[in-house]
Amino acid sequence: MSESHTPEAYLLLSAAVAKIDPTGAERIVRDGMAKFPAAHGFHLALGELHMMHGEDAEAAYEFQWEMLRAGEARPDGSRAARRFADLLHESNAPHELESLVRAVAAMQTDARAARDIFEKMLQERGNRFILELYLAEASQRDGDRVEAMRLYRGLIEHDPYFVPAYVQLAELKEQAGAASEANELMQKARFIDPDHWRLKLRSP
Repeated sequence: MSESHTPEAYLLLSAAVAKIDPTGAERIVRDGMAKFPAAHGFHLALGELHMMHGEDAEAAYEFQWEMLRAGEARPDGSRAARRFADLLHESNAPHELESLVRAVAAMQTDARAARDIFEKMLQERGNRFILELYLAEASQRDGDRVEAMRLYRGLIEHDPYFVPAYVQLAELKEQAGAASEANELMQKARFIDPDHWRLKLRSP
């Protein structure tokens, strides 16, 4: 595929060959992701491919990644949110997803307990972007600023176009009195996606 192709072309081609060659379809998605790292839709496509393999938990993590990356107000984010909800409400939904949802809810009232759950899930599942994101949020809520900042930096290194990590890290930098670093992070986030939902949630 030539350099002139768009992200949409990769996604359409992947969808077209997915049923006859799932491995080839995944290769197309990852090639497109490498060429267009800022584009939306690729994690949604990976989630669909995982579902074809019966890997529902892996699919759910990709759907969450897409949802938080793009936002539910955008088509890809909205579809990813629906797909995640569909997976969660299936009669044979993986127990892992139920644990994930419970831990996310627990962050509001018991960040320490949520943090323990995410740490255990990471040990069992291995490094997963969404689990590390939620662990970072739980660590932040639990008052462990140093660990939260370390995790957010790792998320940015893994996905340099993931705006929520920039915003969360900027908030932690502000709390630590590093206003200049916080401002730089917010500038990067606005450059990546000035209309991102996470920027709109931030107080001016």
